[in-house]
Amino acid sequence: MPLVKYAKQSMGLHVGTLLLHQFDNVEDGTKPIVAGVHNKTMIGHVIELGNHQRDVLVVGLSRTSVKWQGSALLKNPSTTEQEPTLPVRQLANLCAQTGTRYGYIQTDKELMVCCFGATKSAQGIYGDWKVFAMPTPWNMEVPLPRHTGARSSLMSTELALWWLCMLSMGDADRSIVEAKDIVPIDTWDTVHLVDKNTWVHRHRYSGFEKPAPPPAAPQQGPVDPFLGVNFDLDAEYWLGTNTINN
Repeated sequence: MPLVKYAKQSMGLHVGTLLLHQFDNVEDGTKPIVAGVHNKTMIGHVIELGNHQRDVLVVGLSRTSVKWQGSALLKNPSTTEQEPTLPVRQLANLCAQTGTRYGYIQTDKELMVCCFGATKSAQGIYGDWKVFAMPTPWNMEVPLPRHTGARSSLMSTELALWWLCMLSMGDADRSIVEAKDIVPIDTWDTVHLVDKNTWVHRHRYSGFEKPAPPPAAPQQGPVDPFLGVNFDLDAEYWLGTNTINN
């Protein structure tokens, strides 16, 4: 993926480390080999860093649209049938083995990108799986939810896979964590650059910075006349997305 390599170099991510690919090649019978993963495990595609750990960024599986369609699954995410969710569960297991939360399932009709969340027990066993997923037809563009904040309102298969690769390059945001701890894509932190005495908005995943005004001084909260203490009203929300409980 030339665009991924270009973006990696432009943003100074993992400087001096190659971006590697392994494919399941039907013609010569070669299959992706990942350390710690059984050689009989079905893997369609592996995108990894060429460092000494060979950190896996994204893993992919292939299916035929005759047997499985991600778009059909998301129309009924609460299904109790095993067959529609089997490829997703297989991808979740593969992500757990390779140490990444990012993966995809491709068919001849669409590409469904996934980001997995799960809890990990003291014994190292994952449970309470959730997946944030978006299927995109090949050679087509689909509308993006407005809450993503993207300048363009369309998502293509190429852009979806590019996003997975870029998100996975952040070492702190690659491993599987609980769904509630997954940081939304469009998250910016307001940071004070002491050496430059200026403020910037820094993108949580890419590290990209853009100028920002100084934050407003904190306002005094309502005062309880009886207790003489201040209190703040906090609100929590999560950007909407397609979720499947496994």
